[in-house]
Formats: sequence, structure tokens, C-alpha cells
Amino acid sequence: MKNRTIGHCIILHACATGLLVLAALTGPQALAASTYYLDATNGNDTTGTGTNAKPYKTFTKALAVVVAGDTVLLNNGSYGAIEAGRTPGVPAYAATAFNLFSDWVTFKAAPGQTPHLSNISLGSLWYLNSSGTRVQLDIGPAHPRGNVNCYLRFEGLVIEDGVEIMGSKYVHIKNCTINRVGALNGSVANIEGKVGINTLYGAYNTFEGNDITHVAVGINAAGFNTVIKDNHIHHNSHDGIHLLGGSDWLIEGNRIHDLDDGANDGSGGTDDPTWDPVAGQAWNRHVDGIQVYDLNGDGSDAICNVTIRRNLFYHLEAMGMMLQNKTDGIPDSQLVAPGRFSNWVIENNIFGPAGGRLLIVGFDISGGFVLRHNTVLQAPNDSWTSIYRAMPAPSSSDSYNVQMWTDTTLPERSTIFQKYRVYNNIFGDGGLGDSYSTYSSTYAFVAGNMFYGSGNTLTNGNRWYATLPYEIIPGNLQAWIDSGHLPGWLPLGSTAINAGSATYATEVPDDYSGHTRDSQPDIGACEYSASTDTTAPTVPTNLAAAAATATRIDLTWTASTDAVGVTGYGIYRGSTLAGTTPSTSYSDTGLTSATAYTYSINAYDAAGNTSAKTSA
Repeated sequence: MKNRTIGHCIILHACATGLLVLAALTGPQALAASTYYLDATNGNDTTGTGTNAKPYKTFTKALAVVVAGDTVLLNNGSYGAIEAGRTPGVPAYAATAFNLFSDWVTFKAAPGQTPHLSNISLGSLWYLNSSGTRVQLDIGPAHPRGNVNCYLRFEGLVIEDGVEIMGSKYVHIKNCTINRVGALNGSVANIEGKVGINTLYGAYNTFEGNDITHVAVGINAAGFNTVIKDNHIHHNSHDGIHLLGGSDWLIEGNRIHDLDDGANDGSGGTDDPTWDPVAGQAWNRHVDGIQVYDLNGDGSDAICNVTIRRNLFYHLEAMGMMLQNKTDGIPDSQLVAPGRFSNWVIENNIFGPAGGRLLIVGFDISGGFVLRHNTVLQAPNDSWTSIYRAMPAPSSSDSYNVQMWTDTTLPERSTIFQKYRVYNNIFGDGGLGDSYSTYSSTYAFVAGNMFYGSGNTLTNGNRWYATLPYEIIPGNLQAWIDSGHLPGWLPLGSTAINAGSATYATEVPDDYSGHTRDSQPDIGACEYSASTDTTAPTVPTNLAAAAATATRIDLTWTASTDAVGVTGYGIYRGSTLAGTTPSTSYSDTGLTSATAYTYSINAYDAAGNTSAKTSA
């Protein structure tokens, strides 16, 4: 062991519930970063030294040893639940917060391993104010931006029953598989409570490269300086992402699809087939890719400085993105600072058809709103199957409809709308073209957009199109993607090539795939010059499988390489696609006991190139 100096370290307590509880105390801290090993099966907390040859067994031991800057590598096994950053054994809504570290501590899967946690719960919703009074944390300006310094990173783990992060700062969840246990519909408690990552009132947190599936809501979030990037959120029963308040958000590179609660919209009353007598309301929901709304409704939780880019949305029961708030129609003089939503950019996204309207911008955004270089996909034969039922192909223009606020009844709106820019988008059937004169006279800049169909006269480089400017999608969109196609890819001769407005070209230097745009940009999310990557990734190697339980198999493999970059991997059970993941591990669940299964893996990149599969 290294010599130690006085500083912050941590100790783990075991409580009656069996959770692992982390609390701060004063004690020795390592002079330099160390790496430790855990093995839930073969480790030993008494005789182990934390080396690969003699690993510890439990988080209890690791957390009693680890200090700021250290890394803990986990071998296969089930490590239970971890609770940190608050009073031991007290739930987040009642506990007192404790700071943990001053630098990152990482818990990650050892190479080739797939360790499991039951769940992660960090932080508290309470803090002591300057007067020493215990106050419940909120998103408004009267409260701190987070109350617990965690500096905890979890990487490459399977988290079986969700992640809860309350008031915590500096948390990084990366390349993890995140699920929830039990039913995902049938009650309000299930449809609202079974959240993959639930993060409220924290700051400087990042959720990156995770596979979030078999949950209700994918990510439920209110906070500050938050990054939601490169996650695969799919086959769930409620919205992909809830954005509920705060500022400085980056939502980038996420793939959000196959979301459905399994129920048609009813009356919402006691005669509704989904009426929940316990909650006193129906449990069916509009299921959207991203749902935005404010919690308080007085302006104190206005969502500001938001960038949503390079995301792919498809197979959604209701909306692609639903942006709304509770302050519509309220004058500025009646709002609490910061007041109105402000400074939003939505760019380089690809939208497959949705069950409801594709994009609704249902609030006014002061300080500037930009909608640019997005592509709406026409896919009239795109029927699909959710986790509950077969879903029909799009049957109306609503599946492609983009709707934006133009009501100037509130005096402030005339000034607000003169900071809106809508340009270089490929809109679908039922898009903004039918109301072009209203939008073009209300907003500051509407240019270089393409609208499907025909109608009134368009100006400023806006145009109608009858022939799709991107590759035609003949049937199911998922099958199209699985066959190696990038939705929205512009073929040679497309009318979208070099047809965009160049007025703000320097503000969008790259496209959906991250490739450079030229000085005369193409319309839509994909730049033709960036669509010429035809090199497939290399085949993944060293595929290994282990039966973790009677109904779950854990798979690991060595990463592929690619000329531009690997986006993710397809996991095939026999000839059937079982799932995809951006990481190099995957847990296949819900299997039949005492049954033989055969697996293979392929890799794909952002241009839609797909490697050959590994040998079965």
C-alpha cells in the first residue's frame, strides 16, 4: 500500500435494506491514483489485496480503500445496489447530502467482463442554506446548482433496475446497459416511475453511450450543464427523454426509437380502459422521442441554452419532439427569473414518421431559436412492432407534420419571434409549407427549406419537392438501417445538393455524421460530400458468451475499427437482431432456460456501412 496523507476519503456502510451506502469522512488519501480489482465470485475482502491476482470481493471493501483519482475494475458477477452522497440508509427525498470526492473515481468493467449492479442511487434533495436551515432543492435561481460533489464515473456495467441522481454534480454514466425490473405499463406508478436514468437538480453530469431499454422513460432530467450523448434509447413504454428545467444542455447523437405504452388514448376519465384507481388517473400517455415541459410553471425553471443535434428518431407512438411549457400567455412581468425559455438550437437531426405530429414547438423562446439542417423522412410503408403490439404504417400527413408557434397575441412575442431562424431543412408532407406566408412574415429568417408536395408560392430559396431528395425507404425503417443504409442519405443528383442557404453556413460546420459541410451547404441533415464513406468497419473479434443466469446471457467482444468511426454493434441471436449497443458488451435477457442459443455480432458506422458478422 502507498503512504497516505490527510484529506478526504470514503467509507461504506451496510444498512438494513442491504444497500451499499457511501458517506464522507475525514481520513487518509492516496498520493497517486491506483487501480483495484473486484471479483464478486472469486474475490476476498480479508485476504485480497485489490490486485488482479488477488481481487477484493465487494463494493464495501473497494469504497473503504479507494480515493480520488482511483479506478476500480470489476470482473463478472452481481455487486448489488450502491447508494452514495447522502445520509446512510435514508432515501434521497429525506436525506442530508455529503460531498464525496474532489476528483474522478471510476468503477468500470474489466476488459472482457460484464459486471452487474442492481441499481445506483446518488445524492439528496436537501441542503443547508446560508442560515443553516434545511431546504429542499429546486431548479429555481434561489437554489444552488447541485448540492453534492460526487465525481463518480460508472462505465461498462449492466444496471438492472435504474439510476437515480438527486442534486449530484460530476456524475458520468458511460457505456452501460440500463434496464428496469417488472412491468412498464398498467399503472401510473409503472409508466411514470420506471425511469432508466432519473436526474434532478444536479450539474455537470454526462450520460454517454448507454443502452437504455426495457424502461418506461429513458432519461428524466432537470439540471445544469448536462450532456446526453450517443445513447441508444429503445423498446420502452414512455418518452425517450424528459427535459424538465435548467440550462446549458447538449442532447447529441442519440438514437431514440420503438417507444409505445401499448394503449390507445382514451377519455382520461374513470371510463378510460387504462384508469388507475390508485393514482386517480388514466395511465396511458403520449409517447414522444423528447418531451419538454417545465415543472414549476412560473418561469423559475425555464429551460435555456439548449442544443439538440445529430439525433435519430423513429417508431414513436406519438410525437418526435413535443416542446411545451406552462408559461404560455403569461406576460414577462408575472414571471420569475429566468422567465422564458431561451437560446435553443435544433440541428442535423433525422426524424422518421411518428404516430402524432413530428415536431411541435409549442412555446415561445426568447433570445433566439434556430431550426436548421434537419431531415424529415417519408416512409409510407414503415409499419413496426413495439414491445406490446403491431403499429401501422403512417396514414396521414400528421406523421410528418412540423408545427410552430406564430400567435403574437402576447406583446412580447413579436420581438421574440424576430429572433427565430428556420432554414435548410427537408420537411415532409404536412410540413410548414402550407403556412409559409405566416411563418416567413413572423420569423426573422426562413430560407432554403424543402417542403414535400405543392402549394402556395415560396420565396427566399424555399421550394416544394415531389421527388424525394434522399434515398427512398421502401418498407420498414429499422430493416433499412440494419441493411446498412443511412436514412436521409443524399444520392448523386439530389435536388438538395448545394441548394441550401449559405447565409449562416459557418455556424453549421458539419452534418449528421460529423463530416464537414462545404461553403454551399446541402439541405437537410446529410451533406453529399460527407455521404461518400463506403468503407465498412472491421469485423468484431473475440466474441465471448457467458450464461449469467438461467434466462440471461452476457456477451463481450473486442472493438472494431473504422476509417471514420464505429457507431455501434448489432447483436444477432441466430438470424434475428436481438439489439444494438454502442459499447462492446451486451446482456441478452428474457431467454428460455436450458435452451441453446447462437450469437454473432457486426459493426456499423454513421454512414450506414456494416461489417460482416462474426462467426456464429
